Amino acid sequence: MADRDEGLIDCPCNLYEMAKEICLRIDRPKRHCSVVLHKGRVVAVGTNHTKTHPIAKKYGYLFDEMHSELDAFRKCKNKQGLELWNFRFNRFGQERISHPCPKCLPWCAEVFDSIHYTTGEGIKRLRKAPFDYRTQKFT
Repeated sequence: MADRDEGLIDCPCNLYEMAKEICLRIDRPKRHCSVVLHKGRVVAVGTNHTKTHPIAKKYGYLFDEMHSELDAFRKCKNKQGLELWNFRFNRFGQERISHPCPKCLPWCAEVFDSIHYTTGEGIKRLRKAPFDYRTQKFT
């Protein structure tokens, strides 16, 4: 994919710690947490779900399971001016890669003004590139 990443960036410390705490409470192998900000304030938090959901089915997710990005976005009342912050930690509290998957990335790039994600070594901001829905690739 031709998405473009910037170097490591700073994250508001309370956001990182809040997401880590949420991830460590998740009782399943995939400990993803997505936090949506609007004007610097948390407006929604989502986690991965193993339970099926009609919205996940609509978007073609494997096993119709909802990903954290979709879970958080569906909770947002305001759909403009949003930032996505993705986090993933293992059961030991170690940071892992939380780049949006190929199913999430196209629609996330459309609805969020900025996308941030953990890398295992820090946080990166994804610079959005135009997405070609015909070829399913970034240009």
